[in-house]
Amino acid sequence: QRGGGYRASELTNLLLIGVDDAGSASRETADEADFLLLLTMDRKNKAVSALQLDCDTVADIRVYDDGGNYAGVRQARLRQAYGSGTSAAEGCKSTVWAVSSLLGNIPIDGYIALDLSCIAALTEALGGVDITLEEDYSQIDPALTAGAALTLRGQQAEHLVRDRESGGDGTNTARMRRQRAFFRALRAQLKLLDMRTLSALYDAVRDHVVTNVDRSWLVNRAYECVGYAWLEIGTPAGSYRTGADGAAEFYVDADALAHMLAANYYYN
Repeated sequence: QRGGGYRASELTNLLLIGVDDAGSASRETADEADFLLLLTMDRKNKAVSALQLDCDTVADIRVYDDGGNYAGVRQARLRQAYGSGTSAAEGCKSTVWAVSSLLGNIPIDGYIALDLSCIAALTEALGGVDITLEEDYSQIDPALTAGAALTLRGQQAEHLVRDRESGGDGTNTARMRRQRAFFRALRAQLKLLDMRTLSALYDAVRDHVVTNVDRSWLVNRAYECVGYAWLEIGTPAGSYRTGADGAAEFYVDADALAHMLAANYYYN
């Protein structure tokens, strides 16, 4: 049970939405989301937490008719919320609504959608991303072996984040682990940057981005978080089932999720 109200004066939530098809974050018609990460900036505790959501999570999403008129709510995979809008911006709003609804209607203060092809541009703008791999990903690239210490560049970084391994179990778990590994390595380098460099980095990828927050707000928040503690990336507990279409669906453990929300987003 929640002990008190939502910590509105202490928290800022920003949803990162990755879209798999190159260029699709800025297209007129939306596609599907392939990466969802809720960043929470905690001003009281000077910390940033991150919650990665499986895009195959079954949740309530808004649906619209061919004319773009709201037609109700249905249960579907979270990834499909992005494609329900008539534009990328509308798809973002639908995704924000679906994620907020799943997470007990906590407010989401802003969103950033980016097509995952921008990983190459981002990596190049940084001069590479240093990473030590804890698992073997040589199915994707022969150089991506367990224990390898690499400086990822361009397409190699993009493949690590986007590709699915052949012969997998059909779920999104392996790719989510790779995405978390890359994000941890990326944030370690971002913490070393000054505001001017952060601004230049945003400019290098802005053509890949759709967002409802302005550049100065985003750069200032990023610079503020440089001095914050970055907590380990979490994921909701739950289980997989096979959907009617034969593909994997993820179902969140409602009790575990309620406990997590109460502990992290509400006054005790």
